[in-house]
Amino acid sequence: MKDVFQGSGRTAVLILVALWLVIYFPNLWVREFTGTDEPQYAQIGREVLLDGHWFALRLNDNPYYGEAPLYFWLEAVLSLPYGDVTEFSATMPSMLMALGTILLVYFLGRRLFNRRAGLLAALIMVSMPQFHKYGCMARLDVPSAFLVTASLTAFYFGYTEPNYRRRYLLMAWILTGLAAITSKGPVTFLMVGGTVTAFLWRRNDLKFLRDTQPIGGGILLAAVILVWLIPAYLSDGRGYFEGLLGQFTHHAKTPLGVDKFSFYFSNIFSGTLPWSLALPGVVYLYLKKTVEGRKGIEFAGLWLLVMLLIFSIALQKFSRYILPVYPAVALLLGSFWDELMEKPPLREWSKNRPLLAYGLAVLLGLTVAHIFSKFHAHQFEPSPLMIAVITVAFVCLAGTLRYVIRARQLTVLFIFIFLLTSTFEAAYGRAQFLWDNKTRSEKTLCLKISSLIEPGTPWAVYNTFRPAHIYYTKSHPKIIFSQDELVSFMGGKEMVYCLIHEEDYEELTSKTNMSLYLVKRLHGPKKSMKDLMLITNKPKEGSTSP
Repeated sequence: MKDVFQGSGRTAVLILVALWLVIYFPNLWVREFTGTDEPQYAQIGREVLLDGHWFALRLNDNPYYGEAPLYFWLEAVLSLPYGDVTEFSATMPSMLMALGTILLVYFLGRRLFNRRAGLLAALIMVSMPQFHKYGCMARLDVPSAFLVTASLTAFYFGYTEPNYRRRYLLMAWILTGLAAITSKGPVTFLMVGGTVTAFLWRRNDLKFLRDTQPIGGGILLAAVILVWLIPAYLSDGRGYFEGLLGQFTHHAKTPLGVDKFSFYFSNIFSGTLPWSLALPGVVYLYLKKTVEGRKGIEFAGLWLLVMLLIFSIALQKFSRYILPVYPAVALLLGSFWDELMEKPPLREWSKNRPLLAYGLAVLLGLTVAHIFSKFHAHQFEPSPLMIAVITVAFVCLAGTLRYVIRARQLTVLFIFIFLLTSTFEAAYGRAQFLWDNKTRSEKTLCLKISSLIEPGTPWAVYNTFRPAHIYYTKSHPKIIFSQDELVSFMGGKEMVYCLIHEEDYEELTSKTNMSLYLVKRLHGPKKSMKDLMLITNKPKEGSTSP
């Protein structure tokens, strides 16, 4: 196994790609969109692809200011072979950029420390719980983390490679621009610029800022952003810019507080368990290093601290926002484990003992994933058999760790933890997604609505709108919140439909004398969707007066 950690770069890349395929890729085939963001992002990508709204984004054929466009461009491009944005193609940008982030951590870790530390950091990145979760979802956070990591990697390569300095540093400017038009906008400049400046200040090398090509790089960065903004302005005018500014101000106008700092710090720790338990060891490792030997740890450490402070000041509290910090955590932990593995074992082992430990790690990972999935689905029953299984699993885990640590087989220990964690993530993630499909996905509800409404017939959603209503019905319902607007919509001469809560329907009919007809009582996956009614203003076959 030591040969694997010290092997060639090609071998390491093949190992990481293979692990990504095993741990991440299978989830692409079982996903249905849940919540608000995923179907919303998929629908925006569809309107880019099918309606040509590449620059001034649209949602339900209305201006959308919530996000920059790069992710939706990628969705549209990857959806070209399908002719539509599918669950598969909408998730692929996030999945591919998760792999890209893992590989960047490997190459940056090699440059910051050494080849083994880079591979260890990448393996830690593969198995981080929160990173795995969001890497399998159609969200913007992993792509943002990838581009921020790519920008900082290009900077550090330029800082340490004089022969290719100009090329790397200009690339860093371009990547920063791409990160800005993926997510978080101007905050991206603070994230990257703050990390770079803090590192150069710590190295007493602020004069290097002149070598970062600020004029040429700034022009390139501006060009990347203007490729989006100029066509958007030509398409929608000043109103689009005002909408973007208003949206950014809304998200950024959050007061600094200890609660935000503790929230993000705790999410960094919990989102990278069990690896984060070793973070105090990174501090000890830093203190015992020489000034020059601290350079790699300082770069990753300042990356973590600067972004943690920026998130605490400039952004609202969402655990997924902190994902651009995870590569820094992986790099710090990779350097720690690399230092540990320098210590020789106290006892030599035969080849069979590590294999037994690895097999036990996989078995324990599957067992713990099964137990957690039962908790997640509210199906856990503390039967005597289950209690016995948990007890045996805990005893096996504790005994194995004690045995491995006493022998100081630290390479075996790392692989054991990696197999345990990654097996758990792969199994639990799949079970969680399948459970979410049954209990949180609105796909079945929306497909039923589509089957009840004649194609092209106008319909509306009153006080119960969800982005899935657009994406899964492949239509543009009118979104109504005012009762007066609902009366006007239902009172027209043409046939229309409306999805409405039963209590809202009763309130409507008690105040008006409209003739309305029940098409179907429907039930969504959430408690708030259990009393839905699809109604129409014209009688049709099978409809009744509610």
